[in-house]
Parts: sequence; C-alpha cells; structure tokens
Amino acid sequence: GQLPGEGQSAAFREFVWRYVNVIAKALTGLGRKVDYDQIKDLGQDIEPLVRDYLTMLASRADPTGRWQREVEFIIDAFRDNDNKDYRVPREMISRDHAVVALLRYCKDKGLFDSVAASLARTYEYDRGYFDKLVSSLLPLMEKLTTGMASELLSPDYLDQADERPIFDWNQIIRSGGIVYVGLNALTNPEVAGAVGGAMFADLTSMAGRSEEYTSELQSH
Repeated sequence: GQLPGEGQSAAFREFVWRYVNVIAKALTGLGRKVDYDQIKDLGQDIEPLVRDYLTMLASRADPTGRWQREVEFIIDAFRDNDNKDYRVPREMISRDHAVVALLRYCKDKGLFDSVAASLARTYEYDRGYFDKLVSSLLPLMEKLTTGMASELLSPDYLDQADERPIFDWNQIIRSGGIVYVGLNALTNPEVAGAVGGAMFADLTSMAGRSEEYTSELQSH
C-alpha cells in the first residue's frame, strides 16, 4: 500500500504485491515466521526459497531420499549438449542449475501445490527483467529493516537474551492496552513514514479480519 499506485506504477505495485504474497505463503508452508528481513532478502533473490520449498515437497513425497539421485541425473543431463530432452530454458540460464533441475523433477512428478506453482511462475521470469519489476520493493524494505527499526519490527523470537515483550494488535485490543508510537520523524522522516504506514496497514488488516470473523459468527 505504500508503493506508488498511479498510472503505470499501478501494474508494478500489483506485481510486487503478488511477489510478497508468494514469499509469505511459501515461508508459512515451510513453518517459518514471516518478517521484513526475510522479505527483503528474498525480494533480492528468491532462489533459496524455491530450493527449500521444492526440497520439502520432494522429501515429503519420497522420504527415502531417492529423489536426490533423480535430480542429479537431470543436472548431468543439462550438461549433455546432445540430450535434447533436458535443456535449461534460455530465461533460466543465469539460475542455479541444481534448483532448475529440482524444479523440473517436481514438475515431472506432479508434486506441485498452489504455492509451488506460484513460486515456479515467479522463478521462471528472466532474472534481469524480474529485477526491474521488483525494484520498487527494495527501497521500502530498506526503510523497514534499517537500524533499530529492524529490531523492533522483526524481533528474533528465539533470542533468550532479549527480555523485551513481543506483542501484536490482537493482544493489545484484548487487554485494553494503549500503544504509543514514537516515530521520531524529525530525525528520519523516510523511515518514520514507512514504519508508521506499515503499522497502520497491519492494524487495518487486523480490523478487516475481525469484521469478517464477526460477520461469520452472526451468519451462523
């Protein structure tokens, strides 16, 4: 919502929204906590996420690990110029061929779910063209992951030495709490605007979910 949405920028914003949504769904499927730091890192290179998610699907379908030998066969076939059945697509030449082989294996075995299909479509874009499409995302993520803002918005849930409480909007509302947000906008208005916008967007989303839940209860 904080990206430009007028004129030609609207198409880029919709693409970025889909991209972040795919990342969030894949991270959730892997059992990982979605935070701004991961969105920033994966926004610059989604390949590690594609590898991890497809590895999960392959391991789930074949717990014996034999799938790894089949992926290695595909990698070797990619290197064989005479093997016309296994060619790395031109738009994916710059990608890690091991991940491309894993993608080919999961496709051939029919292991895709909706998240994997979305990841594949995103991953199969030409890398240079794709980087241009998501370029508007990275400045915003830098603002949300800079200095102390990163520690506040993306806390390490496993850091036992950090005694600061972690809360969300639901906890505040249920306890009747009050949130004071010191944006310190005079020091860094760019970061202040990004952080404040993100918080209010999250609050709006939470209010929308609560309204849907209330309407569902009333319908029953």
